[in-house]
Amino acid sequence: MSNPPLLRLESLSTRFAIPQGILDAVRRKPKQYLTAVDQVTLDVESGDTLGLVGESGCGKSTLAKTVIGLYQPTSGRILFQGEDLAAMTRQQRRARSGDIQMVFQDPYSSLNPRMTVRQVLREELRVHDMCPPEEMDRRIVELLEMVGLTEQQADRLPSAFSGGQRQRIGIARALALNPKIIIADEPVSALDVSIQAQVINLLIELQQRLGLTVLFISHDLQVVRYISNRVAVMYLGRTMELGETDPLFAHPLHPYTDILLKAAPRMTAEARQKKTAAIHGDLPSPIHLPTGCRFHPRCPYATDLCRQAEPELREVCPGRFCACHHPLEGGGV
Repeated sequence: MSNPPLLRLESLSTRFAIPQGILDAVRRKPKQYLTAVDQVTLDVESGDTLGLVGESGCGKSTLAKTVIGLYQPTSGRILFQGEDLAAMTRQQRRARSGDIQMVFQDPYSSLNPRMTVRQVLREELRVHDMCPPEEMDRRIVELLEMVGLTEQQADRLPSAFSGGQRQRIGIARALALNPKIIIADEPVSALDVSIQAQVINLLIELQQRLGLTVLFISHDLQVVRYISNRVAVMYLGRTMELGETDPLFAHPLHPYTDILLKAAPRMTAEARQKKTAAIHGDLPSPIHLPTGCRFHPRCPYATDLCRQAEPELREVCPGRFCACHHPLEGGGV
């Protein structure tokens, strides 16, 4: 019998109530809800990197913040080593907070501008009682060296660092608690292209060195392909496709995945000459979701069945899952 995944999301949903105006409340209009994450089931295996991709507004960041406890799920379970984090009290959840840490998108706003790097890391170690006070300076130097920074930089404020260096500090802060899982939410999107590869390679090096498991969130398909073992494609809160990285990129099964890949920037001159596809129409409102398959208003292959019945995420071929009534034969790229 195989071991259970380190992290498993079971039918996880996160909805937000839309504030009502006074007139709507007086007229007793029913409350409206924004569905950010809808019945998502995902496994994150120990030591792997699962890439989570999709357009802006598809629910990727909300999913990440729900997993680490910044948002309370509406329904479903978050199983970490078999324990349901969503069912824990705040005190119980706090005791497990070190196991799952997050690297945020914006390295400028995620650090306290009034605290030096040493103070930031010391506070993290102190609050979570990670080591005795007399060992903190040694541990801080060790964390900085892990991410390519030096002890001489420890007493500087965040404003003295570049964007890439600040993101390294954010990674060091996450590593301070000896996590088993790192959730990286668009960790390089705010950085210059020349710096992105350095941060990505650092994450890969740390994963291999420390045995970390990574949930990597990005809209950049090329970055996800480089770093991930498996990929999940999200659209309007739902998982559209899931599978190992190379087969998914070589032969996408879902029309949404196919169009995303065709619309992605190409690296070679030959590839750039090929006609690219674009997703027609605007992203539907997560408040008023389409009936049936939620991608059908923008799908070139939609049928009456797609408009009426929502497809379930199912195993189309070994290790490949797709939520589509008419998966592409042999892939679309």
